Amino acid sequence: MMLIVSMYDYAWRPFYFSTAKEANAKGIFARVLTYLVLFMSAIFLMLTFFIGDIAKISIFGRHIIGPSYWSGLNIIPIVLLGYVFLGISTNLSAGIFIEKKTKYSPFVTGVGAVVNVAANFLLIPPFGMLGAAWATFIAYFIMAVTMYFVVQRIYPVSYEFSRLLKVAGSVAIVIALYYFISIEKLSDSVTIVFLWKTFLIVLFLLLMYMMKFFKAGEISAIKRLWNRRGVKGVSDISDGV
Repeated sequence: MMLIVSMYDYAWRPFYFSTAKEANAKGIFARVLTYLVLFMSAIFLMLTFFIGDIAKISIFGRHIIGPSYWSGLNIIPIVLLGYVFLGISTNLSAGIFIEKKTKYSPFVTGVGAVVNVAANFLLIPPFGMLGAAWATFIAYFIMAVTMYFVVQRIYPVSYEFSRLLKVAGSVAIVIALYYFISIEKLSDSVTIVFLWKTFLIVLFLLLMYMMKFFKAGEISAIKRLWNRRGVKGVSDISDGV
């Protein structure tokens, strides 16, 4: 997930600088955040459900994740969720650089660092590595919240909170089903477990459809983005509404 955030940051910076002068730039930025959260949420769910299976894949006798680390796989969803908020913070930071107010960037990072150290100090002694994972999540969450309020004073953007809540609600429903209906304990069949996890991913997308997350014109705009113009085509998504 960190790789995804890094790749996004690499592409995001030149994009928002080249788009900032457009009349509908803020609308485009809001739409990009919406789809970033959707994409990262889907990755979060897939890795949460299948990380155990991925870890046990053996290639020439060597596992992708060594067996000695399997006991720590339970912290991965927490850390992944933290990286989702790091991605959100990365997106929100555009306003700081567009308005050349980069002095606020160290402040936001500093807040995250202080929270991370304090959370580690409080949570690691009683909870061990699980406490460290929660400390990471809390730090990135606070960074995203801080970045939002700082940037809104500098470069206000009307983000699509109703659509973001639909993503969050769908993720919450699917995650609740995954943890409360422990299919691994109910069935020894690898096939049934795999199908259940796959169903949950499909259910996430189905919930997004039922909540009318996708607006008219966006699917065709995404196809144009894929087929023709790369990142520049993101503006088509904004125009397709």
